[in-house]
Amino acid sequence: MAVGKWFSDIPIEFAVIISSPSTIIKSPSKQTSSKVLHAHRLLNKLTSIEKSYTIERLNDKQIKKISHTLLKKHVEHEIDVMKFIKINPDTILTGVHCPQCGSLSMIYHWGQWRCPVCKTTSDTAHHQAVEDYFYLIKPSITNAEFRKFTHLTSIFSASRILARMNLQQGGEKKNRYYIKP
Repeated sequence: MAVGKWFSDIPIEFAVIISSPSTIIKSPSKQTSSKVLHAHRLLNKLTSIEKSYTIERLNDKQIKKISHTLLKKHVEHEIDVMKFIKINPDTILTGVHCPQCGSLSMIYHWGQWRCPVCKTTSDTAHHQAVEDYFYLIKPSITNAEFRKFTHLTSIFSASRILARMNLQQGGEKKNRYYIKP
């Protein structure tokens, strides 16, 4: 049996979950208010949905087939976060955040990042900065882009740091870039 033949018989439920408990939800209708809820109400919502469907519509074999089809047809959707939330890239505060106190910007010295505020040291504080870069700017980074984003001055230190991160690499010598895994 093809997936599409019984796919239309599956009831689809949806909800918009708001993670912040301080968010005020104003709803124009009762139908909307039952679909937009705070995270702490999610378990109750799922229980309610489960109780409303008493007839089992799919057997285990069909569920496995649907999950296989969904995984096979899935396509990652990369969005340009900066464009989506309308933020100018020049307004981003760059640097390496201190994992202890959160201040910007840690200073790289003798193989470690040092926080000028709380004096914390870290070998890996730059990992979050690179993740942020991949998420906000683009999914690849060059040595020069890494140095600019982390306020690092040494080309050689940047090369060593990026090489130790086990990122995928492309290009050679001065055209080398590192790709988000």
